[in-house]
Amino acid sequence: MRAAKWSRGFKSPGVVFEMGCGDGIMLNSLRRYGWHVFGNERTLGAAHFARHQLNVPIFVGGLDSLSPTPTADLIILFQVLEHLEDPLKTLKQLNSLLKPTGKLIIGVPNFGGWQAKIGGAKWLHLDVPRHLFHFSPQSLQYCLNESGFAITRVSYKSFEHDPYGWSQSILNLLFKKHNLLTRFLMRLEKLSIAIIFHLVLAALIGILCLPISVLSWFFHSGAIIEVTADKVKSIE
Repeated sequence: MRAAKWSRGFKSPGVVFEMGCGDGIMLNSLRRYGWHVFGNERTLGAAHFARHQLNVPIFVGGLDSLSPTPTADLIILFQVLEHLEDPLKTLKQLNSLLKPTGKLIIGVPNFGGWQAKIGGAKWLHLDVPRHLFHFSPQSLQYCLNESGFAITRVSYKSFEHDPYGWSQSILNLLFKKHNLLTRFLMRLEKLSIAIIFHLVLAALIGILCLPISVLSWFFHSGAIIEVTADKVKSIE
């Protein structure tokens, strides 16, 4: 679904680089739309799957290890920027990889959204210490402007993160053990009575929070911020 949406912004597919591409699923989808794909991933297991199961060309390591330096028509960082030790430095590096007419797509949790404000320290997407930084629409725009980009499109709508984020955040507020359902989905918890109970509650909460999710999209307060940005100047 995202692959089709992102491809519509181009007259014809070119070269796409995804930073933090995980198991390569998104790059594999983009390849079906005619894109030439490559990416990087620091998790060895995910990188191995992408290379050997999907035949997606990715490298393990940081941007500094790219040699020779390629260029891309599209660069994607989806749920990645918040994990990086120096987001501003990374964005400036990506500026040099992007062609003059290229586009950058970034998705991050929305620290200025309703979920974050109501969930507080128990918000699902706070995810400390895995998330080193959090972004509001204003702080994300600042980082992009400082890195030579100009935002052309912003979306706060995500059927993946809304209303599930509401369900897990509210469960975190109600119970001592946080993110139990998420840990189960990540195969870090085994099926139990508690998990089944949380699944039932999550379904009910999700249905009740669906109208709130839709409203949050219109008020720029959804669970995530997804932006498309153009390169407006080169950063040395």
